[in-house]
Amino acid sequence: AQLKGIFGIAVTDMEAALRFLQLLGIDPAAAWFRSIAPGRGPNSRRGGRDLHGFNPAELIKDIEAGESLYLVTGTAEQATGFNKTTGKPTGCVQDSDVTGCLALFCEWDDKPIQWQLDAWKQFHLPEPTIQDLTGGKSAHNWWVLDEPMGPAEWLLLQLRLIDLTGSDKQLQNPSRLMRLP
Repeated sequence: AQLKGIFGIAVTDMEAALRFLQLLGIDPAAAWFRSIAPGRGPNSRRGGRDLHGFNPAELIKDIEAGESLYLVTGTAEQATGFNKTTGKPTGCVQDSDVTGCLALFCEWDDKPIQWQLDAWKQFHLPEPTIQDLTGGKSAHNWWVLDEPMGPAEWLLLQLRLIDLTGSDKQLQNPSRLMRLP
């Protein structure tokens, strides 16, 4: 994947992931990551637990194991998630763990990439702080906030953004996973 930041610079691999965290204003040591492999579920190498802190060696092992990497978009001190079926702890960040939201974001998997990159103009929005080309069929548009918002306040704005743009309606929880560049 490539990352087009505020300077329009494209970078790759773990350098892109670290630059992405910097642009979002996330302390790499405080970030939460989840890797998912089809048919194996989340974080199979860590027994299902989210990875706390940017650790390139661990993330590369996840990639080598065939897993896709995701960032938990909200900030959290803990990961108290549980399996809804079994009730057992998962070690994953859940919505109630999130204490702050750093950005608004949107994506449209059903639109051409160039349309997604230019959509902010059509909707009369400010230029996105970050546009992440996921390597798949979408470009994620991010607007980094000057100050983190509480989850309830953030949700109101995020829902308004989704309604205005027709963006993916799933992008409305504070512990949302978004693909890591």
